[in-house]
Amino acid sequence: MDTWRTLSADGNIVTLKRFNDLDLKPLTADEVVGTELQTGCALDVETTGVDRSTDSVIEIGLQVFYFHPKTGEIVGKGESISQFQDPGRPLSGFITQLTGIQTSDVQGQNIDWVAVSKHLTSAQLIVAHNAGFDRGFIDRYAQYPAVPVWACSLKHVGWMNHGFTSASLPMLAAYHGFFSNAHRALVDAQMVVHLLAQNRSYVTELYENAHRPRVFVKLSNTPYESRMILRENGYRWNPPTKTWSKSIAKEELTESLERLPDIYQGYEPQYEAREISPTENFKS
Repeated sequence: MDTWRTLSADGNIVTLKRFNDLDLKPLTADEVVGTELQTGCALDVETTGVDRSTDSVIEIGLQVFYFHPKTGEIVGKGESISQFQDPGRPLSGFITQLTGIQTSDVQGQNIDWVAVSKHLTSAQLIVAHNAGFDRGFIDRYAQYPAVPVWACSLKHVGWMNHGFTSASLPMLAAYHGFFSNAHRALVDAQMVVHLLAQNRSYVTELYENAHRPRVFVKLSNTPYESRMILRENGYRWNPPTKTWSKSIAKEELTESLERLPDIYQGYEPQYEAREISPTENFKS
């Protein structure tokens, strides 16, 4: 199968269709009760920056969808949320350029975190395209039980094994024949659902990987000079604790620990490794 799903027969033209809305059957939660279907929440947040401890959410997009975990079929969509949050200070020019959101858009606005929490509580699976980023912010604001499993459509699907050389959401969308110029939270959340719906194997792979036994690895006192190596190896910086951490599949632990001497550059590695449940995926 060619990487470009809408490539013309002569191999010279790729057709892209603007993404406007999810072409899925509207369903209610009551309609899936008693079935084998599960409830998913795809979400995305726009923020004032990347530091989950000091930056703020300025927009959330959440899309409920219903899927069959065994077959991978996404059969319908539920409610959605698209709301702004006033961070209490003007937005930077960079954030406005990136998202298209103006300070005037968020002024006086508040996200209904009770409604967000209600949807997360009702879900069995929460999906974000960079779950390590999104969960760090969501867990600051939303209150929900440790029931839903967090899945990452960026990391829990082996996009390169499917023939794609980029796993960014805009490029994956283009590979599958659709696009959107709007870098907005609800659009991105709905595009994730639409992308996963293109191939049932994406959903089953995402679901299975999200439920695999994992280990949370936290590194302390790493050399400053190793920050690029740490990022390349998938670690994320946590400013409050001044540590680098990541969650990995249990079977990858030995290989990951063997790389610590390169990271610590002659110093004694200082790390903690503990098994986590799927509900702790991407938790800080």
